Amino acid sequence: MDLSIPSSIENAHKEIFNKFQHIDILINNAGIGSDLDTYIPEKKSFNQTFDVNVNGTVFFTEPLIELISKNGIILNVSSKMGSLDACESADSVAYRMSKSALNMYTKILTNRLKNKIRVASIHPGWVRTTIIESNIKNGRLTPEQSAENIFTFIKRDFESGLFWDSENGTELLW
Repeated sequence: MDLSIPSSIENAHKEIFNKFQHIDILINNAGIGSDLDTYIPEKKSFNQTFDVNVNGTVFFTEPLIELISKNGIILNVSSKMGSLDACESADSVAYRMSKSALNMYTKILTNRLKNKIRVASIHPGWVRTTIIESNIKNGRLTPEQSAENIFTFIKRDFESGLFWDSENGTELLW
């Protein structure tokens, strides 16, 4: 599925609704960061980042909410780079802003789905992925270590509305 293409999202919805009667956990993990380590926003990259990281995630998630079990979980994979409190750099404008918007969506869902579905944003840590070349060399976690940390968080009886740093096992400020 490509979250930047509405027909791809629609096809995924059809397949999900045909195959499943309910969902226990929805993990929104798609994201791009084509402007990582750059300082001046570029319109095409900016729009593509928001199309995937925000618009795609929101419009993929909304129809699926009715399938999520009572006491189910929606987990949005965000980034510490989306924290207003932790922002000390001027780079990665679209990526940072899109993750802040995703965090706001988490808070909105938390309010809307109170006592029905638990919702959280999670920072997966600095993972050695290809989202940017420097991550491969400088990332502190393997994808497997990050996934294990996220799985550990999901197994917890976490309070809805958290922004969790899975690398350090601590709550992040929004």
